[in-house]
Amino acid sequence: MHQKRALTRAQVEEAGFRRGEYSDDLPEGTWRGRLDFKKWGRRCLLCYFTELATGKKYRIAAFREDDKRYTPRDGSVDFSYTDPGAIFELTTGRNTKGRSAWLGAAEVVE
Repeated sequence: MHQKRALTRAQVEEAGFRRGEYSDDLPEGTWRGRLDFKKWGRRCLLCYFTELATGKKYRIAAFREDDKRYTPRDGSVDFSYTDPGAIFELTTGRNTKGRSAWLGAAEVVE
C-alpha cells in the first residue's frame, strides 16, 4: 500500500527532513538512488534521493505528463505513487540549455 502521494512543506519540516542538503546539480549517466521523501512543488513533484554509491543527495523534479502522472522524461514511473525507501536506477543528463535533466527511472527489485 502506498503512502501519501507527497508531503507539504510544513510536513517536510515537521518530519525533520533537511531539504538544503540536496543538490539540483545531478550527475550525468545512470546511477542508483534511494527515494528519501517527496514534496509538492508549485508545478511539479520534488523527489529527494540519496545516491547509493556515494551518499550524495539530489533533488529531482518530476513534471506532470498528461495532467495525471509525475514522471521523468521517459514517462516510465509515476513518482506520485512510489513509496519512500524504494531503490531506483536513475538516468540523468543535461537538457539543451545545459541544465540537469531527469531522463528515466526504473525501480530496482531485489
